[in-house]
Amino acid sequence: VNGFSVSATVEAGCTGGVVDVLESIQGIERSYQFPVTVQGTAVYCTPSLIVTDTQAKYAVTLTVFDSYGRTGDYMTTYTPTAVQLLYGDLDGNGIVTDSDAFLAFLCAAGKMQLTPAQFSAADLDGSGYVSPPDARGIYRMAAGLA
Repeated sequence: VNGFSVSATVEAGCTGGVVDVLESIQGIERSYQFPVTVQGTAVYCTPSLIVTDTQAKYAVTLTVFDSYGRTGDYMTTYTPTAVQLLYGDLDGNGIVTDSDAFLAFLCAAGKMQLTPAQFSAADLDGSGYVSPPDARGIYRMAAGLA
């Protein structure tokens, strides 16, 4: 599963919000946060969350805001039914591009921290680090050279 969508209907006047995702895999918990957009009373969020374990469970909380603060929480749970990890696809869009390589180069240089899902896609050699050779490999994949 390369990702999942969260949508809800909320009160008019909401200006935005966040989706908090709590991932639990064999007792290890990690959290992620994604911004959402509000159009009228509809909330949209399509986070890129790469799933590497079919036993993972996800608690998803959507919090929306109006101009005065929080207006409400909406909770759901998500359980993946399939696993699909595309090595090199750091942004989760289903293809390896030069923007994926750029993210890997930034991580290898210590300029940004990847989410655990991005890290899984970027660590091509399985060393436990995203290194310049990993980033170079992703660039070669994006250029069609690998």
